[in-house]
Amino acid sequence: MKPICTVLLITYNHAPYVRKCIDSVLSQKTKYPFIIKIFDDASTDGSSDIIREYAKKYPKLIEAHIAEKNTGAQANIWRAYKSVDTKYCILTETDDYWCDDEKLQLQIDAMEKHPECSFCGTNTWIVNASIKNTEYENNILVLNNPILKTKKIFSYDDFFPINNGGYIPYQSARMLRTEFLHLAEIKYKEVVLFDFNQFYWFLIQGKYYYIDRPTTVYRRLDNGVCSGKSPMLFLSDFIERTVEFNKQTNFKIADKICSEVILQSTFRLYLSEKQKGKFVIRPSKYKRFKYHLLSMCTFGRLRKKYKEKWKLQKAACRGVAK
Repeated sequence: MKPICTVLLITYNHAPYVRKCIDSVLSQKTKYPFIIKIFDDASTDGSSDIIREYAKKYPKLIEAHIAEKNTGAQANIWRAYKSVDTKYCILTETDDYWCDDEKLQLQIDAMEKHPECSFCGTNTWIVNASIKNTEYENNILVLNNPILKTKKIFSYDDFFPINNGGYIPYQSARMLRTEFLHLAEIKYKEVVLFDFNQFYWFLIQGKYYYIDRPTTVYRRLDNGVCSGKSPMLFLSDFIERTVEFNKQTNFKIADKICSEVILQSTFRLYLSEKQKGKFVIRPSKYKRFKYHLLSMCTFGRLRKKYKEKWKLQKAACRGVAK
């Protein structure tokens, strides 16, 4: 029977964690057939051997895709998404794991019953694997926005007025309807690879079905792709990737993206100041800083070309950017 869902597991030097991740997927109780594809980016710590062991033990369920040389996270994840030929897919990095053995059953049920939904999300636990990770409290839930308690199906319009990202499910908690990836049309790969961008990429194409229970665990490590970055480096990457999103989508929701960037900027500046014990940007200059963010994250150098739309979006963001 052809699988209906592909579980993509992404690994690089995750030997201490990879077994727990694979086992958490294998423990799923579901009537739906699925396949696990594990993409290892030429690990040097024994992760590859563990993956081969599982692929040999479960040859009909697990495919091992082990790179001969390291190509980087972006290339590895892009390769994983390009391999998907099933109706749905989920991507999980193997330092994380699933904590609900009904995750697949619940999410596929929801997507099958609601074809108008382009993706389905659940909540996620955050576990700090090191005392150095103080960005979030330990053992808390990622999603905390009250709007998620009001209903199950959401559209972009529901989130537009909300200046709080506590409704964006972590990547391992998302099930995607594969047809909306549109990889062949994408010029900027981070539109689907960057967690934040992917949420809005799918939201502007369909609706979001939310299941109000935690099904995954996000393990924050010192050397994680995101958790290992300093606040200002993370912010720099965040801005660059959101600018690419706006270009890819022809600035369709640039005002919303900008308000989210300003929110993220405030948070990252706070973290950086907390670490260094001094202001990164003095309060007297912060107003000008936010205006530059508004400019850069919407039209940038194309402001003149999109003069009227720039005025509208500046006005729409004024409550956030002033």
